[in-house]
Amino acid sequence: MDYAIETAPLETLQCDCLIVGVYQDQQLSASASSINHSTQGLLAKSLVAGDISGKNGETVLINAIPDSSIERILLVGLGENKPLLGKNYRKALLAAINSLKKTQIKSVVCSLAECDVIAGDRQWKTRQIIEVFNDAVYQFTAYKSNKETDSKVEKISISAPETELGLAQTGLTQGKAIAEGINP
Repeated sequence: MDYAIETAPLETLQCDCLIVGVYQDQQLSASASSINHSTQGLLAKSLVAGDISGKNGETVLINAIPDSSIERILLVGLGENKPLLGKNYRKALLAAINSLKKTQIKSVVCSLAECDVIAGDRQWKTRQIIEVFNDAVYQFTAYKSNKETDSKVEKISISAPETELGLAQTGLTQGKAIAEGINP
């Protein structure tokens, strides 16, 4: 799996899927709010329709994004609109990657590192994204005749503002090293 940090505005990105968060009080994360604005309220319509309640770990995949270079948007429930516990952050990440594993999606941009996590800075959150995603998609195929894995995801970009690029890069380096150590 290829991991990278992305600093470009989300509206300008070209990817198969963008992962954004939503809280239980129907409040969108900053990235989700930005994308909602650029898609003429598409995400708000999903909330109003009751497609997602925002409960931690809940997901909904929106497949038709008009006039956008982003093909799909995955809304991920983050729970109550307050800083997340580390385990709840990891639960949301796991739900996100598990809902994408069986799809034909190859390139993903994850904006969940923007969420507030108790005692978790951008470095820690970036590392967690890589660890959780890598662990979820890993399949041991060395002794199998069919070496194809279930997951088609090839590239994960983690969005980060320019101001936190150093922390994100450090988290990226740590996460990749841990992932390579765990999954040879």
